[in-house]
This record gives sequence, C-alpha cells and structure tokens, in this order.
Amino acid sequence: MAHLREYYYNGGDMLELAKFQKKEMPMAAGAEEVVLSAQAMLSSERNNRSKTLQEYGKYAEIMRSTISVQSNKRLMFQLMGKL
Repeated sequence: MAHLREYYYNGGDMLELAKFQKKEMPMAAGAEEVVLSAQAMLSSERNNRSKTLQEYGKYAEIMRSTISVQSNKRLMFQLMGKL
C-alpha cells in the first residue's frame, strides 16, 4: 500500500497502472535469465528515472520510531562499557 500511495502522490495515474499491469509469461525451454551487474542496473535506473519522471520520489514513506529514555540510557551505558 505504501508504494501505491507514493505512486499516487508523485502524480501517477492509478487507472493506467491497472490497465497496463505486467502479465507474467512463462519462460521458454532452454531460456536463461539475464544477470546484470549492480553498476549496470543502477545506471539503467538513473537513465529511466530522468527520462520519465521529473520529480521522482517527491513523497516517500519514512519509518519513524523512538525508544524510551530508560532504554536509551541503558543502551548508552552498555555501549560506553564496550568502547
């Protein structure tokens, strides 16, 4: 749901998303999956992102959490003892 919310707030059209969903095709016999390097994948993503979206990721889901003061003090005491 978070990804859909991001898509909507970044200006994506939900109707087009539903129309053009990718259908999973079975692999042909003897076909192998293409394995790309991390550098090739990152450069491809950067190129596609800059061409298709001007403001990519304007809205994003962020995890926020806090711990109690007592837990924080206990953690700092344990860390200082090990340093």
